[in-house]
Order: sequence, then structure tokens, then C-alpha cells
Amino acid sequence: MKIGVLYNCQGEGIAVSLRALLPDATIINFVAGVAGRTPRDQAETAAALNDCDHVISCDFGPAFGKLAGKALRRTARRYHAFPAIRFSGFHPDMIYVPIDGGHLGEGPTGDYHSRIAVIGFLAGLSPGDTAALYNRLIFLRLGYLNAYAEQCALLTQSFADLGLDAAPLLPAWHAAGSFMHSLNHPKINVLLDVARAACTHMGVAPQNPAVTPAALPDRLATGPIHPVFPAIAAAAGVPPEGSFRNSSAAPPLTPEAFVAASFDVYERLDPKLLRSADGVAQGLAVLRLGAK
Repeated sequence: MKIGVLYNCQGEGIAVSLRALLPDATIINFVAGVAGRTPRDQAETAAALNDCDHVISCDFGPAFGKLAGKALRRTARRYHAFPAIRFSGFHPDMIYVPIDGGHLGEGPTGDYHSRIAVIGFLAGLSPGDTAALYNRLIFLRLGYLNAYAEQCALLTQSFADLGLDAAPLLPAWHAAGSFMHSLNHPKINVLLDVARAACTHMGVAPQNPAVTPAALPDRLATGPIHPVFPAIAAAAGVPPEGSFRNSSAAPPLTPEAFVAASFDVYERLDPKLLRSADGVAQGLAVLRLGAK
């Protein structure tokens, strides 16, 4: 049996999990951003996927041409749509900053930025005064303490939109603590459960059903992270964890050091672009801070 996986950064974890669950199957994984870069790439990848017995994908839109969900539903032998896991309930302050041309600005933790850091910069605060904003009162005013429940509802809906039930999964994920490294990088226990759900959807019994997350590499754990702050962790019912860190090999940054490094980046960016980042303008208004 051959199974094709077409996903984003989460696909490798799903493919690793499927290989552990189904050791006799051939699992091929395609990163959508690479596989769908040009029409030729799309055609070659679609041909490989259409040669598989099953295709698991997060239902890409028409911009992906022959790799779009609508197209693969017509051409693949058996197509199974699963959502990309996006969950900011543990990291509600984590955002992207757009720059010219639709690209994402790079900061001290890669593509990830802190809304509070952007707000502090635009308000003309010092790195120290901005770092002091990482507290329960500010989180409450910005709505961060409600984020976990809101994100659970959104994640459940994203599964339901594809005819899937997330209700049995969320309690187990929550019991293990924060189940995300970042807003779009799930921990390996989540991706293993997605792979198990895919087996059920495919009608295939795992040959190795006892596989555990501890037995699998968690490659997304090496990427940039932000803290699960104590006040946010308490609201979500999990232990706090993490720090500002660019990679697992890099030393952690204190909040003030992270903010100062972010400010160095923002000095070179158009304030209008910073203000347009997710929730920044609203945050400035809620906190009653003026902006550049």
C-alpha cells in the first residue's frame, strides 16, 4: 500500500507517524509550498499522488492547481482531507508581521513576532517598559485569557467542516499540557493522533497500534518558540513552559532582550505595515497607547 501526504510543515510529523503505525506501507510526503511552486511542480506531484492508494492532504485552495483539494478529489484514487492544525490558544500574543510583496518579516524568533512587542514599539515605549506588559492584567485586557476556549471551538469547527470529529482528541491533548510549540507547529502527540485518525478514515488497521509519541522524532520542536506565559497557562489549565527562543540550539532570550532585538528589526520597517499586523491597531486602542 502506498500513501501520499500533501501538507505544510506538519506533513513530516504525520508521515513519520504513519510509517510507525504502518511499517509495511510506503509513505511519501510532499511539502505543499515546494510541491506547488510552479505548474510543472504541481503536475509532477499530482502524478505521484495519483499513483498512491490513498492521499492525505489539508485541502489546499485553487492556487495550488492540480494539488488543490477539488482537483485531487477528482484524480486521486482515495482522497482524505484533514485540517492543518492552527491553534493560538497557548500563544495568543504570537503573530506574523507583513512586509512589502506579501512576505513575512523576520525577527529574533523567525517569522513569529509578539503583538505586545509591536504595540510597545509603535507606542514609543522602551524595551524594558514593553517587556513589563507581559503580565496578567494586560493579557486580560487584550483578551488573551479567553484564547484557549475560543481556539478549541475554532479547531473543532475546522475538523467538523471536513466531516471529522475533534471532540475525542482535544481532552487527551490537553491532558498532556500545551500541545503546540507555536501557533502552527503542533507537538508530535497531536500529529500522531492525526495519523491514527487518517488510518481510521482510510479503513486501515495500524500494524503497530501501540506506538507512542516518545518513540517518534518531534522535528517541529527544534524551531522558534515563544513562552506559554504563566497567566495564559493558568487560564488554559496547563503548566507554563518555554521561553523566547529562535531554535532549540539557541540560548533563550529574556523578554527584555527579545523586545530589544524586535525593536531593532522594526526600526527598518514601515510603521503602517506594523500597525496592519493582526490585532495591533486594536491592541493600541484597548491599551490606550498612542502610535508612531
